[in-house]
Amino acid sequence: MLKRRDIPFLAVIGLLPLALAACSDATSSIDPRTNAPLVRVAAVAPSAQVERSFTGVIAARVQSDLGFRVPGKILERLVDTGQTVERGQPLMRIDSTDLRLAMRAHEEAVAAARARLRQTAEDEARYRALVSRGAVSA
Repeated sequence: MLKRRDIPFLAVIGLLPLALAACSDATSSIDPRTNAPLVRVAAVAPSAQVERSFTGVIAARVQSDLGFRVPGKILERLVDTGQTVERGQPLMRIDSTDLRLAMRAHEEAVAAARARLRQTAEDEARYRALVSRGAVSA
C-alpha cells in the first residue's frame, strides 16, 4: 500500500519526463530530410570542341610475324612491347633444355647410323671372302 508521504515523490517522478520534454530545443522536432541544404549554382558554357565517336578497327601499319628457329620455354623477354629493335638484336632468351635434348637425340642417331655403316661394311667384306672361296653363290 502507498503511504501518504510517497504520493508527492511519485508525482514528481511521473511529471519529470514531461518537464524534460518541455525544456527541449524546438528545432530538433524539424525533420532534416525536409530541410534541404543551400546549393550554389554556377553557369557553365559549353566547350567549343564537340566530342565524336567512330566505329572501326585499329591495326598497325607494319606487322611482322616473328618466330624462333627452335622450340622452348621463354626464360626472359629482353625488349618491351612497342620498343624499336634493330636487326639481329636478341628479343628473348629461350630455355636450352629442349635444344640440348634434341641435339643429343641427333647425335645418338648419327652414332647408330655409323654403327650400321660399320656393320654393313663388315658384312660386305665377309660375303666377298665367301664368294672368292666359292662358299656362296654370287
